[in-house]
Amino acid sequence: MTTSHDRPKDATHFWTVVLPIQTLLLTAYVAPVYGFNALIQPINRIFSPGEEMTGWSGSIVGAILFLGIGLGALLLPQLKKIIPNPKFLLLVSSIFMNVGLALAALACWLDWFWLMIVGLSVLVGFFLSNFYSIVTFYFVSWGQHVGRVGLISGVVGLCFGIWAALYSFFAPLVFSATSTPVSFLLTIIFIVPTIIGIILLKYPEATNSSTTSQPSTPNLGIKGILGLTSFWLFFLFFLLFLTPGFGFKIIVQAMILEVYHSTQSVASIIAVAFLGSYGISRLIFGITADKLKLKLIFLIFCAVQCLALLGSGIAIHIFDGPLVIAVLMCITGAMFGAGKSLWTVLLVNMYGPVNYTHAIRAALPAYGLAGFFGPLTLAFALRSKDVVDSTSIWFFGAGIALFACFCLIWLLRVHDYEAYKNKRRQKIKLWISTTDERSWF
Repeated sequence: MTTSHDRPKDATHFWTVVLPIQTLLLTAYVAPVYGFNALIQPINRIFSPGEEMTGWSGSIVGAILFLGIGLGALLLPQLKKIIPNPKFLLLVSSIFMNVGLALAALACWLDWFWLMIVGLSVLVGFFLSNFYSIVTFYFVSWGQHVGRVGLISGVVGLCFGIWAALYSFFAPLVFSATSTPVSFLLTIIFIVPTIIGIILLKYPEATNSSTTSQPSTPNLGIKGILGLTSFWLFFLFFLLFLTPGFGFKIIVQAMILEVYHSTQSVASIIAVAFLGSYGISRLIFGITADKLKLKLIFLIFCAVQCLALLGSGIAIHIFDGPLVIAVLMCITGAMFGAGKSLWTVLLVNMYGPVNYTHAIRAALPAYGLAGFFGPLTLAFALRSKDVVDSTSIWFFGAGIALFACFCLIWLLRVHDYEAYKNKRRQKIKLWISTTDERSWF
């Protein structure tokens, strides 16, 4: 970690511009995506008449959107060859994301579901993936530069939660006050803070737009990362860890309305509470991540989420009102959000600064698959004739998935580059050794 004696010359820029300002500006683009739960009802109203809360249309659009986010990261290197300047690539990506929103508005006006998929799912998903990858690299580079990767990851996570909560609360009001096409067009306003953030973009001086490399550490490349058993353990963990949270985040309002027959305002407040716990926990655990063992933190995330989900499966049969479920959902959201905030830091610890960007790109398809399966499986449960039983089964299945995540994190180790250099496979151990520095990270 950087001390006061060897603090970088441009550290002041980090504390005065990057951390407090650019984190808020460059995360504005996530508002309609992370707050997608507010779009389910308007999309269903047009494309699934009579099924505003349980229609497939909104769930399918959201699922394909997140699938596009995950898969789009794999194409980023090819796009960088065409547009090598990161500022210009961010600008192009932000413009195409808003073209996607404009096409979504047109799709609502013409009642063309395929155009909604092309605009909101494919275009927004693909270019948001590029935006996310570049912005993540930018913030982690600054975090490494000043020795505060956890802190900046936590602040970025908090900003994600803030934008998502704001959109979840205000979007239903806007959609009810105007037509759906106009509301989609008004969403384009989020390009304003994004553009300001792009203009202020400045990489750390010492890294010159790249992370600090360690000469003794081989650059594995994305193909090398994909050949590691440890990466596939992480990939499976990441997929299972995110799936329940994505289901909540996208379908939360529909679930509350369908299961408890609450009012739209109550459902919106619960959605905001879920996203608020999501954002606050990302900040808290981001701050502490620089001082604590990440493996221990993730074991706690998995265990608490597992218990909260299993508890939800029981509570849904016992309590008539949504209060207990809302509390358990907020606990799940806090653990889900904190894990999403620190997964890049986890990969930095596992593979080092030379290879973490390859690992992030390789892992993003798991992000997309979780965003695909989470909303669709929960939406399927809500369409059942016995919605309480089917949703309870979904909760229990999600709890089992988080127990599997606990086991997978237990197996993960810091990558053994010495073994790699000597062409030996790193052993997967069932026990954690206090003397093995690769056991805890």
